[in-house]
Amino acid sequence: MKLQDEIDKEYPPTHTFSVSTLEPTKVLQQRVSIIEKYFPDFFKGERLLDIGCSFGYFSLSNSSNFKEIVGIDNNKRSIEICNELNKSKNTEFVNTSFRNFTTDKQFDKIFLGNVHHHIFKEINGHEWISKLAAISSNEVLIEGPVSIECPDFSDFPEHFNKFLVEMNKYFEMPKVISTVDYTPKRFFTYWKRKPFEKVDFKTIEKKYKKDAFVDNNKVDIFLASTSPISNGLVDFKSNGWLEKFETFEIYKYFENEEELFKLHCDHQVYLSKLGYFDMDSATINFFKNNKLFDKSGIIPISEIRELSIHGYFKLLNQSYETISSIIQDKIKIALKTKDSIKIEEVFRWAKSQINGV
Repeated sequence: MKLQDEIDKEYPPTHTFSVSTLEPTKVLQQRVSIIEKYFPDFFKGERLLDIGCSFGYFSLSNSSNFKEIVGIDNNKRSIEICNELNKSKNTEFVNTSFRNFTTDKQFDKIFLGNVHHHIFKEINGHEWISKLAAISSNEVLIEGPVSIECPDFSDFPEHFNKFLVEMNKYFEMPKVISTVDYTPKRFFTYWKRKPFEKVDFKTIEKKYKKDAFVDNNKVDIFLASTSPISNGLVDFKSNGWLEKFETFEIYKYFENEEELFKLHCDHQVYLSKLGYFDMDSATINFFKNNKLFDKSGIIPISEIRELSIHGYFKLLNQSYETISSIIQDKIKIALKTKDSIKIEEVFRWAKSQINGV
């Protein structure tokens, strides 16, 4: 009864349900009715990711419809309640933000219930949509505002003026349905993942005389391909990237070191917003030639270890001569915290220190 009372009194009242039967009540009942009417097959599939799961209703009530379910929320108490109610071995709840959530899997169904504006605010940008695309293999259902016409979000024009544009880079939106009256000017937007872009490696290899290598982690490779320094030459069919090897000697930059390191900082800032870090400091091999770069060193920030930090600085010192010990020390301190925000901040600062810019 205490747990039921806690759920019933939580604000906003959009997640209330019976803890004994998992039957939705009040506003949640209306939300579920709309989903069942207009998206009857959404909560059926292989793998579901429930982003901002709150008390876990959508994950808990659909546990038998999926082989695997992951629910995430940055509210610790909400996840504690989810774990108290969870009786299914195929369902996992994780106390984390979307920024810090990392996975090597793709989900055929992803649900975001009134959280995408929070994700934008947390990351301070639309990079999160690239991450959403990286972990999506099929359908995404987003509940929330789509423009500043929503009275609660008139202060977020920088987000909602670009939200649909950024989503359309990776997804098609076949259907838009108004959600409950309790949250006016909010909608259920249903998205289908666009086919991954195919790359003709044979033609590119012949043109640039570069070899194609293989990496099995689709999520990491895709995030690398969307980095601001990427040339975008990524093929999900072969999970490959392009990199030129003229010799197997230690690679060292002989010109444009400052500009290269600034690009490297931009790359790390981008990845840190998504919970990842590139351990290969020589990530841009040819500054003057199409910005080709190696994508094989990207790992979740949570997996940074002392050995990987040592390897990063070994490569850094092999590749660059201009990076001061002060910059290196501050980067090392930030990496040891495994804090994505601190890592983002230190690379913004490091970029500003090159040539006193």
